[in-house]
Amino acid sequence: MARNILNGYYETPQLAEAINYLNKAVREDLNFIDAWSLLAKSNCNLYERSLEFEDNSINIKAKKEAETALQKLNTIAQFSAAYYNAKGYYENIILKDPIKALQSLDKAIELVPNDAPTILYQGITYAYLGQIRKGIENIEKAYAIDNQNGLIRYILPTMYSNTGDFKK
Repeated sequence: MARNILNGYYETPQLAEAINYLNKAVREDLNFIDAWSLLAKSNCNLYERSLEFEDNSINIKAKKEAETALQKLNTIAQFSAAYYNAKGYYENIILKDPIKALQSLDKAIELVPNDAPTILYQGITYAYLGQIRKGIENIEKAYAIDNQNGLIRYILPTMYSNTGDFKK
């Protein structure tokens, strides 16, 4: 359920719902690697969205929860693609260090070369750094791997329109 919410465009209430599902999952299975990874990334997203709120308590809690999930991943799945994926997300969104993020995402892709969400996020990070063409190439690759992923289907046309390529 949480993955379904996170694989499409979502508003903050749906993000909070996904985080609740993920928290239940990791309470049931403390070694649920994918859930810890999604929990870290979801809290990074909540952190980023909560920067707009006047009340920074959500921001502080989301950052702490992302760090906790990342630490747990480091304990149960160090050197795994799931760990490097979540670490890259954290480095980009919370630490504001896209170069470090790309290094972590590269490690994740070395371990699992056809992981569409990781390749997508790598593409978004390249675009953020101004390397739009490289970003689009990555997002196209992610789409070729998983053309049913709602987030990829949402971001790819947005990237095309940002470059003026409306024919694609």
